[in-house]
Amino acid sequence: MSKHSYDYPYGGIVKCGACGATYIGNASRQKLVDGTVRVYRSYRCRNQYSNKTCDAPGISEPHLQQLIFERLQITNKKLQDKKTNAQAKSDQRMLQKEIEVSNRRRKNWMLALGDGKLSPDDYANLIDEEEARMKAITAQYEEKEDYYINELTTVEIKDMMANLKENWVLIESETQKLLVQSMFRQIVIKKESDRWNIIQMLTV
Repeated sequence: MSKHSYDYPYGGIVKCGACGATYIGNASRQKLVDGTVRVYRSYRCRNQYSNKTCDAPGISEPHLQQLIFERLQITNKKLQDKKTNAQAKSDQRMLQKEIEVSNRRRKNWMLALGDGKLSPDDYANLIDEEEARMKAITAQYEEKEDYYINELTTVEIKDMMANLKENWVLIESETQKLLVQSMFRQIVIKKESDRWNIIQMLTV
């Protein structure tokens, strides 16, 4: 069974490192001996699936999530020296402070969403407003934006994903999608020598 990519948390966000196309969601159902139905979700390159112009393989959603979590763990270890250098300039310290405030807000909203204290619609509106606010603040640091925002939110995202990891399968796919979109802009993946790698990861 196949659905449109908007039903999948990483649909529209994951890109193919071989051809640049978007990975789209796919689901298959298997009826078990006890009569229950298990759904397996995966992602495949649009060019491979629709046009047969790419030979990139598909990847299961659990494997993709594990790949992302491992990447965040590795990235986190490389951030401390960069932060020290960033704090050497007052304008960079000001930007860092604003981003940390924004990350705390996002984390609190995410926890409220998980606890049922905030509706998905209200969460989406708050995230949109926060992104607009941060875009205005970082406009003056345009050439540094990806460097600093990626650096700081990677740490926050690692913590968020660790908190959500255990209960991820219990969250509705619509809410999963909302959470992923509030954390990531783009994730480029590629399989080389029988091993999947994340070529690029852009956070919000």
